[in-house]
Amino acid sequence: MSKIKLSLLDMSNKNHLEMLKRYTQQNNIKVDLEIKTDDSNEINSYIFESIGNEIIDMCLIQCQKDIKLGTITSVGETKQELILEVTNYLLNILNMESVFVRVDKNNKKLIKYLEENLFESLGLEQGEITFLKEKTTELKKQRKK
Repeated sequence: MSKIKLSLLDMSNKNHLEMLKRYTQQNNIKVDLEIKTDDSNEINSYIFESIGNEIIDMCLIQCQKDIKLGTITSVGETKQELILEVTNYLLNILNMESVFVRVDKNNKKLIKYLEENLFESLGLEQGEITFLKEKTTELKKQRKK
């Protein structure tokens, strides 16, 4: 299996916007392009995997650097490989301590994968199941007290 190359959506890059437009039209997905990007403490962006000039998978990331908390929201049928790579990116590169993953309740394959890979299910809300992955076992111990 080849390593996934991740790219953050650059709203000033016409090629990225064109790729996003094609991807959302082909997959009948709506995305919010009014995401907040001016706060240096926060990261709010779409992150995607592409081959050539075609996005093949994507998700939304939202991080708060000061409290080391990241959230990944699947977009459409986001695949397990991308979620795992983005989770590792948030935990190991951006140094988040906790990562929440929000998945559409109908994405059964991804839900099963997250459960099998020790993501903790936090339950269903508004049609999405939230999972939690923490960087250290110490955080898990503290939360369970």
